[in-house]
Amino acid sequence: MHSTFLSVALAAGFGLAVCGPVLAQDGSYKVSAASERVEVQAGHAITLDFDQPFAELSIGDPDTADISSLSETQIYLLGKTIGSTTLTVLRDRTPMDVGHLTVMVYRDIAPMQRFLEKAAGDVALSRDGEVVMALGCVADAGQQAAIDNVLAQLSGWGYTTLADVGLC
Repeated sequence: MHSTFLSVALAAGFGLAVCGPVLAQDGSYKVSAASERVEVQAGHAITLDFDQPFAELSIGDPDTADISSLSETQIYLLGKTIGSTTLTVLRDRTPMDVGHLTVMVYRDIAPMQRFLEKAAGDVALSRDGEVVMALGCVADAGQQAAIDNVLAQLSGWGYTTLADVGLC
């Protein structure tokens, strides 16, 4: 009996090793990506209202954002640090309905933009998720240093920074 069990186990293991990619292509599992994006500022909270009640909630990275259910259809979402994570919502239906939201936590870059308008000439900042881009031109090394300092501060906050800034 022991050798029969071992043979079946080895055959099953070999079958999984050989058929692993085929199973994935076969559709034996389904990957559900986040279909919507919710943004919340770091240190702030928002509430999310759902049309239907949920049974369970899960946040992918609790260091980035935290959640708490306020009712069976309302979630309190707190932004903690710059980054993105996934909020998974399980609804109590048969079959179980699973939904995913991308949660983007950001920090306001408007004060940095106002500083650059005064200190660095014609440079604009734009944010897309965790990436901040500086575009424009500067007149001298002093303005370039202001841009470099702002980008270093944004990097320190956790943003990925990109710059396309030349001389005017």
